[in-house]
Amino acid sequence: MCLVSIAVDQSIHTVSPVFDAVETSPFYICSVRVVPVAWSRKAEVYFNLGGGSTSDLKALLGRLNALPAVLSTTHTAPPV
Repeated sequence: MCLVSIAVDQSIHTVSPVFDAVETSPFYICSVRVVPVAWSRKAEVYFNLGGGSTSDLKALLGRLNALPAVLSTTHTAPPV
């Protein structure tokens, strides 16, 4: 299980491509939270993901960072 947070500029596109990237990955969504940033078109999307491997996570982060509206991604994997 890992936690991934993604900052999205919704003036470029909505959070829909972010969800598409996660749904087509080997991970499954345990929980999701979308937090709009006040007075802007930005949003923070927080995923709690299960399944997948380290290489799957790197591939997912690469796909997310390639999206034009994604400003940043951070992730934390629990200790093994």
